[in-house]
Amino acid sequence: MTENLRCCLMIPVFRHMQPLIHVLEALDAQPLPCFIVDDHNEPPLAEALAKELAGRPWITVLRLPVHSGKGIACVEGCRQAYAQGFTHAIFMDADGQHDSDDIPRMLALMRQHPHAMILGRPVFDVSAPAGRRFGRLLSNVWAWIETLSFQIKDSLFGYRLVPLAPFINVAANVQLGKRMDFDPDMVVRLFWEGVPVVSFDTHVSYPPGGVSNFNLWRDNVRLSWLHTRLFFGMLKRFPGLVKRHWVSV
Repeated sequence: MTENLRCCLMIPVFRHMQPLIHVLEALDAQPLPCFIVDDHNEPPLAEALAKELAGRPWITVLRLPVHSGKGIACVEGCRQAYAQGFTHAIFMDADGQHDSDDIPRMLALMRQHPHAMILGRPVFDVSAPAGRRFGRLLSNVWAWIETLSFQIKDSLFGYRLVPLAPFINVAANVQLGKRMDFDPDMVVRLFWEGVPVVSFDTHVSYPPGGVSNFNLWRDNVRLSWLHTRLFFGMLKRFPGLVKRHWVSV
């Protein structure tokens, strides 16, 4: 099966056009086909970064008609990629936090585990805000409860490689989180569908002066509501999850 694997990069962009330039420079060393989803930036990303994109034919820019959030951007981008024959996608943020040097390692893990989601487990440096770490711990605890498993090491971290077929199927049958609730929603639901989990450690840095799309009040409410829904979803799947746990042991 490994000879049929085709992986692309998936980068949603909103208000991170300048950091994206540095991300693209880092990706030049290992140019995978890349879908950049312009979440209705103004001016349009393709116009604002025309010079940077012109010399990179491995990049496809998709523009959403209205600003819709990370979740919608990723789903629409993955639908386009899947329709073009890609089997896997590496999700990256446009703000420069993710270490592109880990892409070869992710691809090697994909070839070893073609049916698995390859999830980054962040190794933070001193630039990481303490509040982000605490919020991440809470979300992870909920993800462990919702899956009855500790396999998902970090549910919020967006640097991950995902098989597209089960992801597209999940997105077709349920409205995934549209914004910061997208990442934990996706991995928990893929876990429920039986997609195996493989984790790897990766360095994370917060560039000085970076622009965050995280809204403290709005996104915490979204995450709280998400984990409420997922908890009750776990209760309906409880027998199957317990059985799966014991079979794997």
